[in-house]
Amino acid sequence: MSEKSQSLAKRLRRGHGVAPDDSALKTLGAEEAEIQKQLAERDILVARRKDLDQNREERKKYTKIMFWGVAIWLVIVLAILMASGFKIMSFELPGYVLAILLSGTIIGAGVVVGAIMTALFKGGGSYAEQPRRRDGERQEK
Repeated sequence: MSEKSQSLAKRLRRGHGVAPDDSALKTLGAEEAEIQKQLAERDILVARRKDLDQNREERKKYTKIMFWGVAIWLVIVLAILMASGFKIMSFELPGYVLAILLSGTIIGAGVVVGAIMTALFKGGGSYAEQPRRRDGERQEK
């Protein structure tokens, strides 16, 4: 029995001149156990929320990095294509090299955009797709 329950039992004994019965002490113990259980559940929810917030911030950070990386890569490829097409400073690449560079860039950009969209909109097996209980909380799989 905790200190709270013991001190309450002592006060009951002093105040009424009789010892409380075991059922009253059991009720106090059960209520205290329920409160402890609720506090533990709240702590778990708070920790889960912190984790989700941290994950969201990390996704934002890496999404920005990927976006700017792809944007810079596209600008570089565009500069190479323009320099080769207009023969700026006598820069010239064979047609197959330009075709490979352009097709590789398009495929790479598509993959990166697909990865970003999957991360942002919670693709398969994500937290967003977890079923909810009646009280609105998500169930663990």
